[in-house]
Amino acid sequence: MKRFFYFIATGTMVAVLSTSCGSSKSAMEKAQFEEWKRKQIEHQREEERQKDLRQNAESSIGVEIAKSQAQLYAEDPNATTMRAWSSYNGFPDDDLEFIAAQQARGELSNMISSMATSAFSSFADRLRKEGLIDGNLQKKISQDGKTTNKITVVAENLIKGSKVAVSNRYAQKDGTQTAYVCVEIDPAIVIEKIRNEKSIEEIFSEKEQLLNAFKSKKFEEEMQSSFERYKEEKAK
Repeated sequence: MKRFFYFIATGTMVAVLSTSCGSSKSAMEKAQFEEWKRKQIEHQREEERQKDLRQNAESSIGVEIAKSQAQLYAEDPNATTMRAWSSYNGFPDDDLEFIAAQQARGELSNMISSMATSAFSSFADRLRKEGLIDGNLQKKISQDGKTTNKITVVAENLIKGSKVAVSNRYAQKDGTQTAYVCVEIDPAIVIEKIRNEKSIEEIFSEKEQLLNAFKSKKFEEEMQSSFERYKEEKAK
């Protein structure tokens, strides 16, 4: 009799343990299923987000092409203004246009410095040919480091008055966006500012004839020629 009750008790324990193990296994499987389902939902949401980005790129932001509208505008060979462009990549909430514009203004400053330096060299050569200066003064005007430094300072001040002409944003596959900005300034403003800059006037202060020539149309013509040469180089 005791052996009979022992078998019953043992069988009952096995049944209870089996039920307990089965419940634990079922709970674990349920947890694994819930984790898989959560990952599937996250994956689906990410796919939808990427789809939204692509749709956004094809509508309001635009699809990036070989050259942005800002770059094409800056490189227009028929441009009547001095233009420069730049781009900056970052997250959608970043002030991408502001940073790109600051970089573009830096490019514009370098452009103005380069064109003005070239114009000064041509202008000095013109004055020498007209007999207004000798070779030494020609070198002082066109090759003196102080002249270049003065032009650079003027250019850096000039770009503060430049304006944003074209601005575009493009969505990237990684979720970031790229802003392209072109800034421009009227050459007449550049010429006038350089011609009225006291520090530059000092370069021509040795002779009244030189200062008058600098204030005349001659320097303006050299600046315009330098601007046209720059556009031709960009168009190549």
